[in-house]
This record gives sequence, structure tokens and C-alpha cells, in this order.
Amino acid sequence: MNTMTRSILCTLLVAAVAIGADAYGHHSSNAAVDAPEPSSNIIPVANARGDDEWSAAHIYPSILVTEGDTLKFKWTSMTSVVVLSPISIPDVDPMNLCQFLDQGTELHSASASGEFTYTITEADMATPIMYFSSRVGTQCTDGQKLMVSVVTEEQKLKTMEFMAELEKSMTLNSSAFGSAPIAFAVGVMALLAMLF
Repeated sequence: MNTMTRSILCTLLVAAVAIGADAYGHHSSNAAVDAPEPSSNIIPVANARGDDEWSAAHIYPSILVTEGDTLKFKWTSMTSVVVLSPISIPDVDPMNLCQFLDQGTELHSASASGEFTYTITEADMATPIMYFSSRVGTQCTDGQKLMVSVVTEEQKLKTMEFMAELEKSMTLNSSAFGSAPIAFAVGVMALLAMLF
């Protein structure tokens, strides 16, 4: 299985886990879920629980971006921001990302607190997947990793519509435990597909 296929499957896995994490402990209503309108905007880098703190103590769901979108990293403890691309580092993928940190581009050096924004450029549009992490200590291996899928505006809209329909379907067909069991099952299937 090539790196691109693995990256796409990891995106699906992360999306499924994020939906499950969001639903965990929350009983969703049966209200319809509308697909959000894509637009160039500032996207806070938030963990699976919705906290916008860039740190090793969290799992980060993948983010779908297009040209003009701006990622906003915010932190209050020692960390850095490094970007890695499969275009410049062909062997990098979500499973081995931490091995390649020294080959990544440091966007913001280590500091105890701060904010940093990264705007997706026309040049980034040639990179289907970008990975962000930190070079501080074991933060990368502790889970401080973010996968960003770079797509066209049309692809972003279609994906957002698909995810809204998926969430709606899971909400309407879920048990008393919410959509977490379904999202977990989807995640396990994606993981199995990655491994075989």
C-alpha cells in the first residue's frame, strides 16, 4: 500500500475517531445535520475534545483545508510547530512521522507560550497531505501530530457534505450510547484496511 493510500485511510480513521470522541458522553438528538459552507477562514487547531491548545496531551483530528485557509496554533506550555510534507519527504506518513521531524521545516521555534498562524498557499495546493508536529522532547511520539488534507474548494465542499451526511446517518441510527460505537467500528475498518 503506498503512502498516499495510507494517508487517505488515516484521514478516514481520524475523522471516524473524532466523530466518536465528540459523541462520547453526549447523547445526540435526531436533528438533521447541515453541511457547513466551506470558505477561506481561520481554523483553530483543536484537539478531539475541541480545546484549541497545541500540546502533546491531546489527539488531533485531521483538518481539511484549501488555498487561503489559515491554521491557528495556540499554546501555553513549551512546544514548537514543524511541518512535514510527503512531497519533500516521500516516506513520511502518520505512522512514522516522528522519525522525520529533523527533515521537516520548523515554522515556529520552541517557546513557552504563543500563537502561530499558517496560511495555505497556492504552492501548498500541490501537496495533498501536510503533517504538523513539535520537535520538543517526546511531544510527537506522545501524540502531538496533525494531518492536514489540502484540497480544492470543490473537494472540500463535497467532503464536508459527505461528513455531514455520515454524521446525520450515525446520529439517526445510533443506540443510546450515541454515535461512538459506530464511529469506532468505522475507524477499526479503516485501520484494518491500512494494515492489509
